[in-house]
Amino acid sequence: MFLVLSILSWNCSQKNNPVTPNPTTHTKVTNGKFSVTYMNGLSKVSVADTNATFDLGDLRGSKSYYFILSNIGSTSINNITLTTSDSSVVVTPSTIGVLYPNDSSSIMQTVKVTILHGTILENGVGSKPLQPMGALEKYIHIQGTSAGLTSINVTLDMYSYVMDASISND
Repeated sequence: MFLVLSILSWNCSQKNNPVTPNPTTHTKVTNGKFSVTYMNGLSKVSVADTNATFDLGDLRGSKSYYFILSNIGSTSINNITLTTSDSSVVVTPSTIGVLYPNDSSSIMQTVKVTILHGTILENGVGSKPLQPMGALEKYIHIQGTSAGLTSINVTLDMYSYVMDASISND
């Protein structure tokens, strides 16, 4: 009998004194957020902001550059598009279905950006129109959805060289 009264008494006290959740146990959910890392040999430069600028150095012919696109937020980024309005810039891939947060996935998304400028240096086959000589800026816009729209604008700075030679028989 004492046991039954104790259980009823405890049950009633729980209803009169509800347990409040501990606020420190709730994880704040943030949107997905892009981070772009430029892979240059053994060195790398990462930017996680709405605007990123990378100095790619000298451009002496068509050349490819490699970047890692990652998600430093806590929710996935879906339906990602990588676009540019410049026909001399080729971005591969141009779409990505989903990019999971870094803390829940070890898969890295590599992005190849090719700047077309004369001879294709990687394999020496083919030629493309030349870029103007001097300082150049190329732009890539990366956008996706993650509990709202998230995006990053990438600016690629480089210096283009053009060789002009003439042969004369004097």
